[in-house]
Amino acid sequence: MTNIVFLDQKTIGKVDNLKLLSKLGKLETYESTESEQVVERCTGKEIVIVNKVELSEAVMKQLPKLKLICVAATGVNNVDLNYTENNGIEVKNVAGYSTDSVAQLTFTMLLYLVNKPYYYDTYVKSGAYSRSDSFTHHNEPFWEL
Repeated sequence: MTNIVFLDQKTIGKVDNLKLLSKLGKLETYESTESEQVVERCTGKEIVIVNKVELSEAVMKQLPKLKLICVAATGVNNVDLNYTENNGIEVKNVAGYSTDSVAQLTFTMLLYLVNKPYYYDTYVKSGAYSRSDSFTHHNEPFWEL
């Protein structure tokens, strides 16, 4: 049976179907893992799942059964990739994660910068708009797309 450990499950929030990983082998999960706990919790495991926990060469040298590291994020900067490549350990991340969300946030920020809602919100709440005899405001340009 394959032994699997997820070292920092808390970082991905509540995931209802996480228990499905148990179908792949014996699964242990930890809310979080301090650096001094990594070796102990990963000993004897073939698959290690992390998000933020660092897996250095010094740590992985002590894990002879390690075959696969799954990073629950897009970045893999917390894993020593030189060591994994030289020792036949696969590293997989969440490719394509949040691509649509990043595009949405980009447009949100673009519209926020162009439309300046904070400026106008502050202006209206200050009472300046209602005190104006022209009920308009020409100090900041307003752009339409």
